[in-house]
Amino acid sequence: MLLAMMVVSGLTALTALRFSITPGPTALVEIRYEVIEEALQVQAVALRREEVVVAPWGGNLRRLAAHGERVRAGFVVAELTNPQVGGQVGASLSSWSTANAARLEALRASINSRHQRISEVLDEVARSAAVADEKALRLALEALERLNSENRDEETELQSLESRLSKMIARRARAEEAANRANLPLKAPEAGVVSFQVDGLEERLRPESRDELRASALLGLAAKTLTDPESRSAKMGQPLFKIVDTKELHLAVILEPVQTPVLPSGAPVKVRLPSGVEAEARVEGRGTTDPDGRAVLILRAPNLAGELAMQRRFQATLVLRRAEGPVAPVSSLATRDGRPGVFVVIGGQAYWKPVQPGAVIGDRVTLPQFSPGTMVVIEPSSVKQGQKVP
Repeated sequence: MLLAMMVVSGLTALTALRFSITPGPTALVEIRYEVIEEALQVQAVALRREEVVVAPWGGNLRRLAAHGERVRAGFVVAELTNPQVGGQVGASLSSWSTANAARLEALRASINSRHQRISEVLDEVARSAAVADEKALRLALEALERLNSENRDEETELQSLESRLSKMIARRARAEEAANRANLPLKAPEAGVVSFQVDGLEERLRPESRDELRASALLGLAAKTLTDPESRSAKMGQPLFKIVDTKELHLAVILEPVQTPVLPSGAPVKVRLPSGVEAEARVEGRGTTDPDGRAVLILRAPNLAGELAMQRRFQATLVLRRAEGPVAPVSSLATRDGRPGVFVVIGGQAYWKPVQPGAVIGDRVTLPQFSPGTMVVIEPSSVKQGQKVP
């Protein structure tokens, strides 16, 4: 593990390189215009919302969006097809016969017509009985029995056909549903960036878990490869892709025991990535400190959400303080009569100049009163006014 270390510019060796120190009995250094900063080199973990889409059943997968592509909510990211479902659809649809439908209509028409005839025969029975016409009554009753018998047979067939039809309609509905499922569009549940690299940490590394995070747990995270970006098939329940939210981002920054910056909640911090991209973040709090002293600093960094959409854990630089202007080593400062100042070299001689130091970061200080290129004495405690210097 790479131990994060405090970056404080201005160590003696670095000062010699940066300031072109002129060696001799009295060492000199040239003031230069620079940006100086106090920073921490750290490891960080991205905390964000990531919505995973899984395969509702197995089949062939066709990707319609690129890895890293930004999409809107509802965008069709991929398509899942199942040839077997397609075959079942064809079999279900072929079982539907228009002949059954035609027979059904014919039976209904026949039964309705017979009901009308039965009504007429019943009237005939009533008339024959009223006039005591036994022959007519007997013929009417025989006709009525025949009609009822025919009706029973056709009604039985009608009920059978209607039952079969009902089952066929349900079958057809299932087939149509299967047809839709056989070519299923997989849509983005929300706007964001498409990632075909699902690693199983999507639920663990969400913003709402930030207060419970430990450095040891973050360093021990084991990402899994749950998706193959090149695969053209999927199994039921398999993660296929995720949509990464780029509107909000939190960073869990791992601090080593030697790193103890005083950063209250709400304090601004700049985060610089290895790519050089830099953005402002704000402290939201700390996670749980480990027994070994490692701690987790929680930052809110929405301006880096897009830049880090494809990264889970990464190296970063936290810039705690920054200043720019004419810069000299702190060792060039001295105090006379209670006032700070430096010995400036003019015409090969050292002259005392009171100064109002600017920002002191590490062992460097900004001196806004001087122009870059001015030569000053390092370790001026033994230098006298007007003394010749190399």
